[in-house]
Amino acid sequence: MNYYIREILSEQHAKGQEKHAGGKARKDINQLLQSEGAKNIDIPVKNEEREEANLFRKVGYHFCSLRRWINQLKAMKKGDTLYVQFPIADHFIFQGFVFEWLKRRGIKVVLMIHDLTLLREVFGDDVSFKEKIRLHLEEKAALKKCSKMIVHNYRMKNYLSKMHIDQNKMIKLRIFDYLIPDWDEQRASKRVLDRTMPVMIAGNLNRSKAGYVYHLPSECDFHLYGVNYNGPQNASKRYLGAFLPEELPYVMQGSFGLVWDGETSETCSGVYGKYLQINNPHKTSLYLASGIPVIIWEKAALADFIKKQKVGLTVKSLNDLNHIMETITEDEYREMLANARKLSEKLRSGYFTKHALDMC
Repeated sequence: MNYYIREILSEQHAKGQEKHAGGKARKDINQLLQSEGAKNIDIPVKNEEREEANLFRKVGYHFCSLRRWINQLKAMKKGDTLYVQFPIADHFIFQGFVFEWLKRRGIKVVLMIHDLTLLREVFGDDVSFKEKIRLHLEEKAALKKCSKMIVHNYRMKNYLSKMHIDQNKMIKLRIFDYLIPDWDEQRASKRVLDRTMPVMIAGNLNRSKAGYVYHLPSECDFHLYGVNYNGPQNASKRYLGAFLPEELPYVMQGSFGLVWDGETSETCSGVYGKYLQINNPHKTSLYLASGIPVIIWEKAALADFIKKQKVGLTVKSLNDLNHIMETITEDEYREMLANARKLSEKLRSGYFTKHALDMC
């Protein structure tokens, strides 16, 4: 029998995520696993209690989490498979122990990777000794003890193998799916998508996460969608609001969706920018599932996929955007638009996730 962990967040933990796509990928995977016949095992998350505790009680919460997981999983039997979306929200230092315990009972443990702080910290130079210990106890131990893992792409696979994680148990996802229930083609057709229109930027527009948004070149026009924008608006940069993940595909209008990250428009810099070299940004899937071609940093891990599928452009710097936009012909744009619409059907149906699950 196949099972999947469904972590239940408290209202406080989940508050404010309605117009934030952070939980969209996890919800989609839960839905796809359920559609494939897997049964959910619910585990409550109580991290907000831990955050307010002293050191002694924090240690106690790690043991409480261990007990919760063991109690919820003890009914599983030999030959079963457990799917775990990773990293888990209920982070505790005994994850590797739980996975090893399951494997010894003949249960396969498959991790479905969303994010890896372990890899992000590779690019940072301010990681404390305490943080390094935590990352190895939580993330690296879990990666070593699982049976299989679905990683984003070949670059993530190569990075993890250099960290002595067995590459033979890694399965490449290629790109995240983006489910849009009851897709309304007629409604979508009312959007205006044209090569002469502004470039679209969707996501968390917080300065600490997307500093480049506040330093965009004035020679190119942009439409901004998302939470936490607190900058000015002018003739070349318009903020159009935040929307639910299922609603956003119907309201975005422009030419291309931009996949960029970091502090500047010159290049993708900083920890978040460099992380683009190994991860699959979910916003790429948002644009493509909406039938919108993308512009992505040329060194991003998904750049090769975008070029191979002919669904967008790669750029070195956002300062090159205006020139690139002027050189695109109408026929070239229409071809990318048609390819994006064709790919959108796969993304909205969960094609890539299902294919990866079949290989587990």
